[in-house]
Amino acid sequence: MSLGNVRVLWLNYPNNPTGAVADLEFFERAVAWAKRHDIVIAHDNPYSEITYDGYVAPSILQVPGAKDIAVEFNSLSKTYSMAGHRVGVVVGNASVVDALGRIKTNIDSGIYGAVQDVAHAALTGDQSWIAARNDIYRKRRDKLCAALAEVDINVTPPKAGLYLWAPVPNGYTSAQFAEAMLQQIGVAVTSGASYGSQGEGYFRISLTVPDAEVEETIARLPRLQLEQ
Repeated sequence: MSLGNVRVLWLNYPNNPTGAVADLEFFERAVAWAKRHDIVIAHDNPYSEITYDGYVAPSILQVPGAKDIAVEFNSLSKTYSMAGHRVGVVVGNASVVDALGRIKTNIDSGIYGAVQDVAHAALTGDQSWIAARNDIYRKRRDKLCAALAEVDINVTPPKAGLYLWAPVPNGYTSAQFAEAMLQQIGVAVTSGASYGSQGEGYFRISLTVPDAEVEETIARLPRLQLEQ
């Protein structure tokens, strides 16, 4: 199989927007494949600590020899709710990390000091709150999945991440259904097609809104008039 000019394989598990997860065996196969083809793997893993039902998201760097060809990214945006602060980390293959560092040096001059202080406090402080926060997300997930099922929108509860990725009803495009949700019941969801052509037929709904808004969404869902 010819891969032409392919140099990097980008992976993202737990995945946004779909909520799909991967086990360690998947990463073992990915590492073996990348080594055969001399391709770097970049694994984006910011949802690693937002998991449910006993699932533990693996790191690709758990695979023996992964650092020969892989780097892994993480971010404080998801686990520590620091979206917008742009604080992240990359670990793994030393040559790739060095190359990224040289690029970064020529893009900016570092992160604002106060944000670095906040990031340090987040990473070194008590981490017990994360499990409690994940339980809040899990409860929202379960309530929304049950409410969507009541209007014949069946979604598999994700094992990780901050979103539900659900199929749109028959007869709708992703954009049409998002528009119907907004116009009929005042609930904003994201069209799956906004993530690319393969997202057509799905919509994404966030678990990060307050409980009161989740309950209001659930109360409004029965008023949604779907075309048959």
